[in-house]
Amino acid sequence: MKTFALYAGLFAFLFLGHAVLAEDPDYGNDHTSAFAIDADGSVTYGELESGGYDWFTFDNPGVTRFRITFSNGEGNWKLIRFYQANEFGDPVEVAAWWQGGVGSTYRTVFMEYARPCYLRVENDPGSYNVKVETLGTTPADSYGDDCISATPIIVDAPETLGILDHTDPLSYDHDWFVFSTEPLHTYHIRLWYLDNCNVWFYVMNDTCGTQIYGGTTDMTQTSWYGDDVKIHVEGDVNRTGNLYWLEVTDVGTYPDDHGNTWDVSTPIPADGTKIEAKIDYNATVNSDIDWFTFTPQAYSKYDITFANGEGNWKLIRVYQANEFGDPVEIDAWWQGGVSEGFHTHYFEYARPCYLKVENDG
Repeated sequence: MKTFALYAGLFAFLFLGHAVLAEDPDYGNDHTSAFAIDADGSVTYGELESGGYDWFTFDNPGVTRFRITFSNGEGNWKLIRFYQANEFGDPVEVAAWWQGGVGSTYRTVFMEYARPCYLRVENDPGSYNVKVETLGTTPADSYGDDCISATPIIVDAPETLGILDHTDPLSYDHDWFVFSTEPLHTYHIRLWYLDNCNVWFYVMNDTCGTQIYGGTTDMTQTSWYGDDVKIHVEGDVNRTGNLYWLEVTDVGTYPDDHGNTWDVSTPIPADGTKIEAKIDYNATVNSDIDWFTFTPQAYSKYDITFANGEGNWKLIRVYQANEFGDPVEIDAWWQGGVSEGFHTHYFEYARPCYLKVENDG
């Protein structure tokens, strides 16, 4: 009896060891034989053979966000590719990334169309696992489609979630927003999106007659006069989904010792008196600019001296009004570091002159 028990136990041990080393399920070598997995966060383990491919597929109800996580169990490199079927049922690559060494990475995507999705694992052999999590659905929004119908966005509120979709067969979706400003406040406008998306915005004036800045996802703008600002959001029409978040933050208010445009220039004497001033703030759009004005005597010569009090660069421009009263630039120079420089000018006409100081604070 003792001998039998030993052999029986030995047999059972060897049998269990063989079960652990058995080959993994065949996950398919192309998209037509892809192994179906659930998008509920369940982990699927695999063992990639040398020179082989493992294909997976999961259901997608449309306008849905997914997080796809891939973990490599070996000290080598594996490549994961993510596809979605096009209108003909053929898989089109949406994203691809490498995972080197033992570790994991993920991609978060938004899929507009309710079409099958696929994953393909390839490159170096060995163990790995994948999981797909459904993060939620985001149906079409109702934000304004033009400047006039721009949707108000609240400054310092939580980010606004939006999508750009293909519901209009004649024109790809775009969204318009508007926010109110206070004079001499700087606003941070920021947009971000998921890994398969490509979205950007333009900033327009309150009537949309002038594009202030564009083609960006991150900028700051100082409001000089408290005007409303319009934001026009656009995206790549060829993406499988475009989901974004938009946020406007008031990052502070600043003093401003001199006017930002020539028509509100600070008068200065032309008798050698030094005028102290400071560039008070910087922004992507509407950094501080200081304007000064004086009126020369006709047929007279003047020295214009500029002293930079900081270890940076400042630009000074010199203008004189033409016969219509509009300033025309006649000179400009940079002053770098803590230094002083002067330019000499001869003025034929007794018309107002303007000095504009800008650039680094």
